[in-house]
Amino acid sequence: MTLDEAQEVVAPWYALFNVATRGDVREVHEQDLTEDYKPCSGNVPSECWGRETSINEISVFASTLPHACFTIHEILTAGNRVVVRGEASVTPSGALFGVPHSGKGC
Repeated sequence: MTLDEAQEVVAPWYALFNVATRGDVREVHEQDLTEDYKPCSGNVPSECWGRETSINEISVFASTLPHACFTIHEILTAGNRVVVRGEASVTPSGALFGVPHSGKGC
């Protein structure tokens, strides 16, 4: 996969985390991710979920993280594998993981 091809595939996915300019969550999932896509939040299988849960979770970002921003800094490719180095910045609408809301934005 070339860098241009990788950018074309991953940019819409990471744009989902930019709430202010985000496109249709379901459409991007269906376009860019395989049907058996399983994101994981930890190291054990029970911390992974399927496509529908991923769509639902990302869809609620607008209410819980209304000023979320994700910036892609670098994309690396090796065959059909793509690695993205990026930076996330969020302004939660309330306490997040027990940390009080600061009011700061992206």
